[in-house]
Amino acid sequence: MVQLIVCFLLLVFSTVSFASDDLLERVVKDGNGLRAMSMGDAYVALGEGESAIFYNPAGLSIPGETYAHQVLDLDSNVYQRYYLHSLYTSPVGVAFVSAKNLAGQSVGVWNFGYGRRGGRGIDWGLNVKSFTYENGVRRIKGMSTDFGLKARVFSFMNMGFVAHDAYKNKDVLPTTYTGGLAFYTPGKRIILTSDWASQYKEGKAVVTSHYGTELEIAQGLRLRGGLSDGVYTAGVALIFSGMALEYGFRDRPDHPEEKQYMVSVRFGAGLETYKPQERYSLFKPDAFAEFALGDNLTSGKSEASLLGGTKLGTNDLLSLIHDAVKDKTCEGFIVKLYPSGSSLTSIGLIQEVREELVRAKSKGKKVYVYLDGWATLPDYYLASVADKIYMSELGSFSHLGIELQLVKTRELFKNFGFETETVASGRFKDSLNSESPTINAVERHYLETLVGQVYSKVITDIRASRPALNWDKANTYFDGRIFMAPEALQAGLIDSLTSYSGMLEDLEDKAPDRGFHKSSLFAFEPVRDTAAMFSFNKIAVMEVDGEIGGGENATDILFGGKSTGAASIEAQVAAIEKDFTIKGVILRVNSPGGSVLASDDIYRAIKRLEEARKTVYASFGNMAASGGYYVSLGAKKIYANPGTLTGSVGVISSRMNYAGLEEKLDIDVDTVKTGQNMDLMSPHKRSTDEQKAMLKVHQDAFYQRFVDLVQENRQMTDTEVYNVAQGQVFSGEQAVSLHVVDEIGGLYDAVDQMADDLDIDSPDVVFMRTKERYAIPFSRLNAMTKLLFKGLTLMNKLPLPATK
Repeated sequence: MVQLIVCFLLLVFSTVSFASDDLLERVVKDGNGLRAMSMGDAYVALGEGESAIFYNPAGLSIPGETYAHQVLDLDSNVYQRYYLHSLYTSPVGVAFVSAKNLAGQSVGVWNFGYGRRGGRGIDWGLNVKSFTYENGVRRIKGMSTDFGLKARVFSFMNMGFVAHDAYKNKDVLPTTYTGGLAFYTPGKRIILTSDWASQYKEGKAVVTSHYGTELEIAQGLRLRGGLSDGVYTAGVALIFSGMALEYGFRDRPDHPEEKQYMVSVRFGAGLETYKPQERYSLFKPDAFAEFALGDNLTSGKSEASLLGGTKLGTNDLLSLIHDAVKDKTCEGFIVKLYPSGSSLTSIGLIQEVREELVRAKSKGKKVYVYLDGWATLPDYYLASVADKIYMSELGSFSHLGIELQLVKTRELFKNFGFETETVASGRFKDSLNSESPTINAVERHYLETLVGQVYSKVITDIRASRPALNWDKANTYFDGRIFMAPEALQAGLIDSLTSYSGMLEDLEDKAPDRGFHKSSLFAFEPVRDTAAMFSFNKIAVMEVDGEIGGGENATDILFGGKSTGAASIEAQVAAIEKDFTIKGVILRVNSPGGSVLASDDIYRAIKRLEEARKTVYASFGNMAASGGYYVSLGAKKIYANPGTLTGSVGVISSRMNYAGLEEKLDIDVDTVKTGQNMDLMSPHKRSTDEQKAMLKVHQDAFYQRFVDLVQENRQMTDTEVYNVAQGQVFSGEQAVSLHVVDEIGGLYDAVDQMADDLDIDSPDVVFMRTKERYAIPFSRLNAMTKLLFKGLTLMNKLPLPATK
């Protein structure tokens, strides 16, 4: 890399440039674009937006999309006609320039460009220009190409290099080599640029240089100026949301009659508002990756809703941590933990994140955690992995344990005339159902075993992470009591009492001579290397999030929450089947289940991947139960976290009828039907014993299909399969011991093992995410409205108390 930079500098500073008044060279070789021209044409190193297609096509890799119409000689003082249209939608751009001078020469140029991020701060780009030149005597048609490189050397400096007209089919345009530098302040409020070029013509070298600047004096208002080989330039831009208006001019003091006035109107995104990725550069300081967690964490992929806000998904968080660990400049992690609540499911949510931080520590990364305000068991469980735990002196602990509360509403609704009929295939399938009867002693024992298994793993991990902790003293605090941070410090649960800023000051004091730096965890997300386009070692991740149903994946736009549609998964499978660059698939599951039919459709689709010779592993997040387990049976190997809730092999269906309520309200329902069972499942009547038996037989067919698939894919005997197929929910560790799951491990454990099995040195992990539909939960709102209406109706029917 150092040799490359040295060679580049020698090339830039040892060469000279050429300038010509010939219209063909002016339009084809020199740049076009008002912003760049207003900055003295010093644009090779800056190279942003649609102007990059002329000056440095590597800039087309920068995110954005705009359309611009520019008139570059408004009063026709120099040219009879000089305008351009340009369209840029990263990573491609297209532009058309038309110019005609007062001498009758005319040029038309079509320019097609492509830019790509190259990784590690270096971008590259290529364009192809097709031109037509006429001067009244002859007509020339030709084409040429430009190749550009742009390197972000430091967070405040770019270098650029372009070979203009490196290849051409007409020997009318000499090749020009141009190099440049660009410096900018944080936020790019001030930009300074300079370019140099080299070109030989008729055996003679002529040098030109270009200098430019841009100042943001107020939000949306930018002033520009430059010097282009003795020509002064200036301009101003007003940038609105999605639109920009620009004005500029060129002035040659020795030829005032050749002054050009330029105007431009542009529409789109990325109108000089692009801020370079914080850590996308060749040279960057070592830094800690900083992030905050609390109720903003959700399982699976990230989501956003109107009432639920933006939530970071565990799949994305794990990927960010994994990428940061691979970055040699990442010193470790600073984690700010907000209260997340203590529950059985939150343990599984936190556990995999914790294990990824354990993996980071094994690779030499440091981890520092700040507990903000209040901490329960999941929060402390994650914090315990840290090299040092900080907390405010006014912080508190509580609920250092696991509590599973089952709220049963069956009798409550029965008092109001709502009766629930439940059909369960599997002895324990309805244990966690709120509409089932109170749990019995056998069910209680099974749930206590589940909770005890998860809690035991948590305590074992905490002990391993904090070996100096006096457990005889600390153990008394794990009974759910409330206590303050100073008491936790005395017990050895935490290491320091201070504010968050105090923690940062402490870390800065301990930093080596090179200093203390921190950046957002998102800043460590790598820019995908161009080589990834041609990677033949891809491992695809397919995500099953939330409830499983038919149709497409959906996100609840109001309340938040995700659902997985069988149609979306089948579309992803079809794409993977055709993609020969994908060698393996990880089925990532965070789902409590759902429709049996939809689950079976997804299972069949996963099995098709096996026929397409794609290896499939399953990775369970915090929950992969019922249908979530069903869809994973098509995988060759299943991974689960110790605290994953999985299993629940069984089928359950329930419905509520209002027959009792209607009897209380003296509501009569008359039914005219053509068959004895036409009113089956009617909300206005109770099912007969014969109908309940019919429903049970029908449902048992689905249950038996589920059991058969478990037996077939997990290679169990009849006794073994029916032992685990009674609707029980298992922890990950229990599931491994029962052969329901193969290995304990997280997402990247599954990725690493698949890479080893497929002999892939550096797998390119890609998430298969199709566009989701946003769903308004009419069913939920409708049910709430109906319940409220019936409640109000009942209240109106009740006798009023006597008044005196």
